[in-house]
Amino acid sequence: MTRLGVLLVMVGCTPATPVPGPQGERGERGAEGARGPAGERGAPGAPADGAAVRWYDSTGALVGPQLTWIDSTGVLWPLDVETGGVSVSLMQRLTFVYFAEADCSGEAFYAAPVPRMAVTVNDELGARVRWEQVVSVVLPSLGYRRWDASTCIGAVQTVRAVRLTDLTPLVSVPVLPYVGPLHPELR
Repeated sequence: MTRLGVLLVMVGCTPATPVPGPQGERGERGAEGARGPAGERGAPGAPADGAAVRWYDSTGALVGPQLTWIDSTGVLWPLDVETGGVSVSLMQRLTFVYFAEADCSGEAFYAAPVPRMAVTVNDELGARVRWEQVVSVVLPSLGYRRWDASTCIGAVQTVRAVRLTDLTPLVSVPVLPYVGPLHPELR
C-alpha cells in the first residue's frame, strides 16, 4: 500500500462527532465591562397594597383621607388647604329663612344641614351643628327671605328644613396642629 492509501484509510476512520474531554477548572473572573446605555422608561407600576390618597401638611404630618377634621365630639369641620386650620368660610352657610306662610310669618326654618357638619347661621360668630337625632321636616314653603332682609319672597318650593333651635351652638372652633399648605399624596 502506498502512503497515499494509508493516509486515505486513516482519514476515513476519524469519528464524525468529537468526544468531549473532561471539564476543566473554572478560571478567574475577568474585569467588569463598560456600562451599557440606559433602557427606555417602563410603565408606572400599580400602587402598593393599601396605598391611598391622603392629605399631609407641609411638614409631612398626616392630616387624613379628606379635608375634614373630626373633633372629639364627632363634629366635622372643613379644613383650609392654605393654612391647615379649620375654615369657617368653607362651612355651609345657612342664609335663607323659610316659612310655611307666603307672608313669611310663623315659625322660621333653615335648610337642613348634613348631621354632624359644622355650619354657620346668618352672621353669627361661631358655628352650630345638627345632631343626627334631629329629624328634618319637609316644609312646603310658600315664602322665604334672606336672614338680613325684610322683603319676603313668595314662591312655592319644597324644602327639607330644621328649626334654628334644633341646631346646637358649638363652643369654639378647634385649633389644629397642621402647617399649611396641605397637599395630597398617594402612599
